[in-house]
Amino acid sequence: MRAMPRTRWLLLWPAFVSLAACGGTTTPVETPESPGETLTDVRGEQTEPDRLPFDDEAAQNVLRRGAKKAEQCAQVTPDATGGEGDVQVVFDGPKGKVVDVVLGPPFSGGPEQFAQCVRNAFLGEIIPPFDEAQKSVPYTVNIPAPAAP
Repeated sequence: MRAMPRTRWLLLWPAFVSLAACGGTTTPVETPESPGETLTDVRGEQTEPDRLPFDDEAAQNVLRRGAKKAEQCAQVTPDATGGEGDVQVVFDGPKGKVVDVVLGPPFSGGPEQFAQCVRNAFLGEIIPPFDEAQKSVPYTVNIPAPAAP
């Protein structure tokens, strides 16, 4: 077996020292699965998760993005009429994720495929987790009428 040249060994030395200093292993950080659950830090001590207040600016960005996606629903679903209506977007606090969308008129009274398209435009969007169980935020969506064939 050929010996490694001294210059290569000197270049690799800092990596070996780093591995030896940290023991070559990492401690995984756990995240809470439910409200009130505690975390374990790298020293094994229990800590409370950092929860922030509801981020209105992040929520407004998510709502605008969802409304922009919902504008396409009248073009891709049959019998859609479009129009302006209100939606209630429900955010899950511990996850920061949109978990439900309640549609108001005219979206709630239209074809089911159209209504589901509007819901899907918002579902799954994410903001930073916050310190409430859930928060419902109203938003007005304007969906243009489909182009005539």
